[in-house]
Amino acid sequence: MGSDPPFVSRRLHIFGYHDVPVSFVETYAGEFDEIFAADENGAVAGFVKTMGQGQVMMLAATLAANTREDLDIVHQMALKMDCPPIFQLNEPVEGWADARLSRGQNGNFLFINNYQDDPMKTTITSENEAMFGGQAISLAARQGLILPLEWRLHEKVLIHYITAELVAVTEDDDAIILKTKPDEFTAELTLSGYRCDEASIIQRTGEATRIKLHGANGRIVLKAQ
Repeated sequence: MGSDPPFVSRRLHIFGYHDVPVSFVETYAGEFDEIFAADENGAVAGFVKTMGQGQVMMLAATLAANTREDLDIVHQMALKMDCPPIFQLNEPVEGWADARLSRGQNGNFLFINNYQDDPMKTTITSENEAMFGGQAISLAARQGLILPLEWRLHEKVLIHYITAELVAVTEDDDAIILKTKPDEFTAELTLSGYRCDEASIIQRTGEATRIKLHGANGRIVLKAQ
């Protein structure tokens, strides 16, 4: 093994990317199953090695995450180790976004962030199934959203999804009012003991009614029955 002094900048060839700027580089000599990163002289800085019943992947360098190419290197490493992404961003895609899922006792939230200087729009799939009813998610430049998924807001209100962030909930004896950001959204909910006059009914099961709503005023009004 060879090791550079700290903070010394070098350039590596990693997968199909040439002259990738890195630092804190270590190089290795030995027997490897696969080599995916090396310097201009062929010294190995990234490899896959079988050990026992498993495998080890090593990228012996500090890699910044400043560009989509940098992120793709991490993506290629994950694919090599049979770790496919949970989410796929699909057409009509205009850019790249970071998506993460938080699971809780009462439901889930998808954190999706657009780090770019331009707005973007995309649909999202997970395990080959469309999320958010196949509706596109719009993200402003350098902003993100926290989107509810199968979230039990109330004992009588289940939010299957909203394509906008839920920023406020007010409740009294007569109604529950949900406020969203941005104002335009699509939502599906299952209600018991409430109705939404602006929504269309998808399905009725006993006392529960599943509805779908397209809105442009940032409000979902659920009236007590």
